[in-house]
Amino acid sequence: MQTETEKILLVEDDDSLRKLLQEELADAGLEVCSCADAGEALQLLEQGDFSLVVSDLRLPGEDGLWLLQQAQRRTMPPGFIIMTAFGTVSQAVEAIKQGADDFITKPVDLDHLILCVERSLETRRLRRDVQRFREVLGSEDFHGIIGHSRSMQDLF
Repeated sequence: MQTETEKILLVEDDDSLRKLLQEELADAGLEVCSCADAGEALQLLEQGDFSLVVSDLRLPGEDGLWLLQQAQRRTMPPGFIIMTAFGTVSQAVEAIKQGADDFITKPVDLDHLILCVERSLETRRLRRDVQRFREVLGSEDFHGIIGHSRSMQDLF
């Protein structure tokens, strides 16, 4: 699926579902850290470098949208997928407006979840690559001309 292990933060208050999802994501080659509420999830986000957060919408205390807002404040925000058993179109639209990559309804189709996770991780990798290229291109003023050969270096 990817060249390096991607680190996922899974936030789900239902113990049995959290364990099932954690096993499925691990079987897909992902490193998964999990917790049951948004407060603990925020602490984990501040301590680690997660590529993606998969969070339930309804959690004890703060909800998944609150966690999404907190994650979006990071310099390089992780991808974000929201899951819910009580999803409405307006909630999905609001989640996407706030930066979520996807909105999944429960019961979770595991194949669909893995597909959404892979798509979100690929989008994050592409954004990171684009940012790196912009930094490289922005650091040298050659009007977008790129070249590494000796003759091109002499020309620059």
